[in-house]
Amino acid sequence: MREGAALPGTQRLSARMNAATVIMDTPQALGTILVVDDEAVALNFCCSALRRRGYQVFSASGGMQALPYFDTGRSAIDLALLDVMMPGLNGVELAKRISQLSPSTKIVFMSGHGPDEIKRLMGKEAATHRSMWKPFTAEVLVRMVGIVLGIPPSKTEHATS
Repeated sequence: MREGAALPGTQRLSARMNAATVIMDTPQALGTILVVDDEAVALNFCCSALRRRGYQVFSASGGMQALPYFDTGRSAIDLALLDVMMPGLNGVELAKRISQLSPSTKIVFMSGHGPDEIKRLMGKEAATHRSMWKPFTAEVLVRMVGIVLGIPPSKTEHATS
């Protein structure tokens, strides 16, 4: 065997060992969140803010794109952060579907529209889920998510920035 050459399969084993080390060195996420918004800027802002504070975050650009996260009936999503006004399957209808498919998943609505219009659209859903009004800061977002998931503020304040 020539110098510097690796045994067959050694590179794959090394890659798996490195991946295992990364997984073992990664701290436990505070929770798993699905962010659904058809506005890319809002979607990226929310995902980035939540990841920086220690959450595992998935994203979808619309209601129909979000449904596969709940197909199995055993969703690992702790909280769904849903924009109310989206084309196709809006946030209110999506919340109803999520509640049927994964009753343990908590819902938080977000919207840039006025509270009266949202309450009219949401009907009884307005009383059963929390809502946030855009624009909001990363701190307000993280605080709301922490409250809904029952995570003490001290856990999210010291997460990586």
